[in-house]
Amino acid sequence: MAMSDYEIFPATTSQDDLNVSGINRKVLFPILTSSAESGYTQRRAKWSRPLYMYTIDSRLMNTTAREKIRDFFIAHQSGQDEFLFRDPFFHSVSKNDFGTGDGSTTVFQLVFKHTYLGKSFSYPAKYIKETSETIYIDNVAQNLSDYNIDYETGVITFDTAPASGLELSADFEFYRKVWLANGIEISHRNIVTADGNFILKEIP
Repeated sequence: MAMSDYEIFPATTSQDDLNVSGINRKVLFPILTSSAESGYTQRRAKWSRPLYMYTIDSRLMNTTAREKIRDFFIAHQSGQDEFLFRDPFFHSVSKNDFGTGDGSTTVFQLVFKHTYLGKSFSYPAKYIKETSETIYIDNVAQNLSDYNIDYETGVITFDTAPASGLELSADFEFYRKVWLANGIEISHRNIVTADGNFILKEIP
């Protein structure tokens, strides 16, 4: 799918639409376990990166916002379809390193990098907001005509391979691909209630 094929969850963090204080974000590291008769238990991560779950309190939305969400979920057959969500807490990066030129490679993957207490991991950056990016080679911003970017996959193809040793970095905004993980109800007032909350889970 192209980025233009995805719908974006119709909520902002403005007081008139959705208060950011009404959004809780939970980090998930799904774990697979296996146990032997001896009692030994082995655990390993199901995915190599964290996934996110968002709980949105619909009671902090005004009627217009709830109706907008209602129509969105009906159009997406509730939990069947996937869509994009703008994480109000983390939706942009600045001067994010994604590689080093070698004089011959032209294709690179944008990445997210995290380091905490000496432990680091990275994973591909996807679902980039269109035209939000600034690409740098050795801290020099590149013209849009110097490269092509696939906004869904985060893959960048330069017209000319960056010279050997030059650091590549990028500023960009992004979305997370999610699905509605709980059912919704529509009251006699035609307002989404969903037990007061919408639960969105990220798709790996």
